[in-house]
Amino acid sequence: MASIWPKHCVVMMKRILAYVPFFNLGAYFSNTIFIDRFNRERAMASVDYCANEMKNRNLKIWVFPEGTRNREGGFIPFKKGAFNIAVRAQIPIIPVVFSDYRTFYSKPGKYFKTDGEVVIRALEPIPTKGATGSLRAYFLKEF
Repeated sequence: MASIWPKHCVVMMKRILAYVPFFNLGAYFSNTIFIDRFNRERAMASVDYCANEMKNRNLKIWVFPEGTRNREGGFIPFKKGAFNIAVRAQIPIIPVVFSDYRTFYSKPGKYFKTDGEVVIRALEPIPTKGATGSLRAYFLKEF
């Protein structure tokens, strides 16, 4: 993923990952924005912070809208945060799709069995200019 990382891009992830050894160091040095999913007020403050930082510092934020990995394949319901940020900042959403990695990943053991390949595809940007909360509702319904 690092080889395709866009300039001025940071990651948004759940706060609990800040306590995972070594992973937390990478997150710290990449200016990760952590979201406290269990505290609504802090989560909303993070959404406002992200929207402001995107506008003020010309940042891109890499968000995993499902909020977690899905070990069963397909989509799980998207969280609202990514759409709230895009609408508040009035910036386009660029969907990025990852191919399945179950063929070389052991779900029960939680480890990679062999080498494998993941295809990452960036789709066409979805504009949010002039959009309101109704766009967020549309995305949540569609995806």
